[in-house]
Amino acid sequence: MNNSSQKQVSFIVVAFIVLNTLLLANVNLFPFIDLPNHLAEAAIFKYYEPGNLVSEYYEPTSWYFPNTFHTVFCSLFPSVEWGNKIFHILCIIALQLSMFLVIKELNGNPWYGLLAILFTYNYNVTYGFVGFAISLPALIFLFYAIHLYIRTERFYLNIVIALILLLLFFMHAQNALMGLVMYGF
Repeated sequence: MNNSSQKQVSFIVVAFIVLNTLLLANVNLFPFIDLPNHLAEAAIFKYYEPGNLVSEYYEPTSWYFPNTFHTVFCSLFPSVEWGNKIFHILCIIALQLSMFLVIKELNGNPWYGLLAILFTYNYNVTYGFVGFAISLPALIFLFYAIHLYIRTERFYLNIVIALILLLLFFMHAQNALMGLVMYGF
């Protein structure tokens, strides 16, 4: 692949990310079916205090349980809604970046990385499965790290792999199991 094609692909990906960032930053309500429930959980997690009216009906899950990444991430921002927007922008960036890293590592054609754009708003995202949506690029990063480790045998990659597996546990427990299976093979 020549340098000109690499620049063309990079330009398309950056333009796609910028356009989606502008779209997500300016939309007040995402049309994702289960997302309001996740945002409510993040808001309760952020503002929960024992003794208030909400505590009579709901007790938030502790941060160290599986599938709590979105809840904790969104609660770290002044507004849960803005935290959610940043979360989805990071999902888009991570999906594109992870695909291009794997393609580059395998000496593939970077034009195929543009196919990841088709999965940006996939079925899981539109249904509001935020944990699964962020865990997909994390699984691809894990594959990349495992492949790098097999090729270079650098010790620090074991730490990177362990951290990605830990993050996967907090993102989506089933994909964490998938990551363990990938690492086991």
